[in-house]
Amino acid sequence: MTGTLSTPGSGGQRSDQAITEGKLKGGEISFAVSREFQGNQITTKYNGKISRDTIKGKIGTEQNGHALSRDWEAKRVPEQLSGEEQALWEWLSRVSRFNPRSP
Repeated sequence: MTGTLSTPGSGGQRSDQAITEGKLKGGEISFAVSREFQGNQITTKYNGKISRDTIKGKIGTEQNGHALSRDWEAKRVPEQLSGEEQALWEWLSRVSRFNPRSP
C-alpha cells in the first residue's frame, strides 16, 4: 500500500508526507510516515482496524528515547476520487487526511 498523509502546515499550507511500510490485510491497516522537525527525522507508525467507514487504532513514535502512543480515528470521506485513489480518510482528532493506494 502506498499513498500520502496530508496535515496542516505552517501558514495554513498543507504538508504531504509519503506513506511507507504500508500494509493492508483483512481489516487491519498499518503504515509509517517520516518527517523532519527541527533538524531531526521523526518516524510515526500508524496501525488500526477498519470497520465499514471508520478506522480506529494507535499512533506510535519515539521522543527522547521514550516510546509514545496515542489513539487515532479516521472516517472515510465520501467524495469523487481520481482513478488511482482507492479511498480518502479524514482524521477526527485534527484536520488531516490520508489517501492509501494499493499497488
